[in-house]
Amino acid sequence: MIIGAPHTVSATPTVLTSGSNSTTPCRALSLRLDSGAAGRVYFGDSNLTGASDAFGFIEPGESFGYSSFLPASGMRPNEVYIVGEAGDTLYWVGWVS
Repeated sequence: MIIGAPHTVSATPTVLTSGSNSTTPCRALSLRLDSGAAGRVYFGDSNLTGASDAFGFIEPGESFGYSSFLPASGMRPNEVYIVGEAGDTLYWVGWVS
């Protein structure tokens, strides 16, 4: 099963999703920043405040992917926090085993 949605970026850290699939473990998770975005986005865990404590960043038009090799394990969308230029659009998709 594939899950995902667009995420509107905020200037303050927000969880990637709080929807019905937010706690579903994803074997693979991909984040892609819209090519027309005004700036980069930073991603991390619940301690994210900005660039200094981010796990990584994505430039406009680029993507980041995470994969777990174990079934029924992996990253949950509600464990990922995003911060960047308010109003930019980030797209995410997860593959659930």
